[in-house]
Amino acid sequence: MKFLAILLCATLVGCGGGVSDAPTLAPASGKVLIDGKPVAGLSVAFYPDGSKGTKGPMSVAETSEDGSFRLTTAGSRAGAVIGSHKVVVSCPEFGNVKLNNGGDGVGSSASGKQEATEETEEPKFVGGCPVPVKYTTIENTDLTVDIEAAGATDLLFDLK
Repeated sequence: MKFLAILLCATLVGCGGGVSDAPTLAPASGKVLIDGKPVAGLSVAFYPDGSKGTKGPMSVAETSEDGSFRLTTAGSRAGAVIGSHKVVVSCPEFGNVKLNNGGDGVGSSASGKQEATEETEEPKFVGGCPVPVKYTTIENTDLTVDIEAAGATDLLFDLK
């Protein structure tokens, strides 16, 4: 009898690590434009900003033909963690694009990187990816967003 009571208690309470232990998410969606035009197939990632106290899983999405996206976590839960996030936009076929400033191929046609012009010290784009380089890594992006408990479903990132 004691065994049944323990089993029933464990079933009702759970063993931890379940959805109830997961951070609270809020709906998060919007559009990504580049120079005012939608681009399909871009990767959008929201990284919780630990320096501002936001903890939890990152959320990701891919843009559709009209540039719209709807975030989900790696566990396929819809939304993003409530709090501050750094936003990274990249081209999935390039992964997280990173500039190589070590002098070993930047500007070389063999490297797949676009050459820098005299006016700029770094290339604006990498390969055929239309996303400006500064938005493609968590270290360089200046895109940030705060997700409130009510969610954010009208986010707009117009990259230039």
